[in-house]
Amino acid sequence: MTYLTQREKQEIYDNTAIATTTFYKPNSEIGLNRQILAEKMIKNATNLGYAIIVVDGGSSEEFLRKIERYGAKVFEETERGMSPSRRQSIRGAYDTGRLVQSWIEPEKEGYIKELEKTVIPILGGEADLVVPDARIKTPQGYSLPHYPTSQRNEELYGNDCWRELTSMDLDIWRGPKTWRKEESSYFLDYDGREMSYGDKWESIVIPVMKMALDGKRVIGVEVDYMHPKEQTKFEEGNFKITLKRLDQLTNLVPAFTDYWEKYYPTSKLRKMRETV
Repeated sequence: MTYLTQREKQEIYDNTAIATTTFYKPNSEIGLNRQILAEKMIKNATNLGYAIIVVDGGSSEEFLRKIERYGAKVFEETERGMSPSRRQSIRGAYDTGRLVQSWIEPEKEGYIKELEKTVIPILGGEADLVVPDARIKTPQGYSLPHYPTSQRNEELYGNDCWRELTSMDLDIWRGPKTWRKEESSYFLDYDGREMSYGDKWESIVIPVMKMALDGKRVIGVEVDYMHPKEQTKFEEGNFKITLKRLDQLTNLVPAFTDYWEKYYPTSKLRKMRETV
């Protein structure tokens, strides 16, 4: 374990910009639950010294003013859609000039204390992009015991597909990604609308694949992340959330499979198809 002095930690915070997006519908139980977590995440991040850029798609004025008081820079979404708003927030993080950029879903409140672990290899010149790994290794394989059942099953299956296809043992389903500022173009230049994937969740995954194919140093780093208990409790058995997980799975797996086969012709997938 690496122990950091407060000065070393502050260097990490001062050199890192976080990009995220929000949209919490008024009078929505799901939205309220997620909004509370987002407020905690943003407050904790800004208190440490991280710059945080928030692009919002229509949350309440009360919420937006609150996170601005915490120190977040808040922008109205200029183009509707999951990926366009993510790119807008990443552009905002890039414009801060900080050396390290990180994409984080706003509800990952408990992840902020672990973020520094993904920044260290980048500031140390050891990696171009870092994927946090929150999986627990057991004799039976990987596990995510603190996640809702549908999310746990989806992420383990999706990670299996990624690993078997690419031979890269990354917790790719982990939403947060951290990278060198100079590599931001991989995210900013990606547009899934040109590739019929829907320009949704894959906009944070395909750039990782492209960086690896381009020979960039893409690594995984273990983090001690526990999914919020209140979120797990709320989402367990929630049919709408389960359908969302299914939508995510059917977006991501075909997207990175097609991209890998198209741009990496010696892939395992192509070889397997040729032998069937």
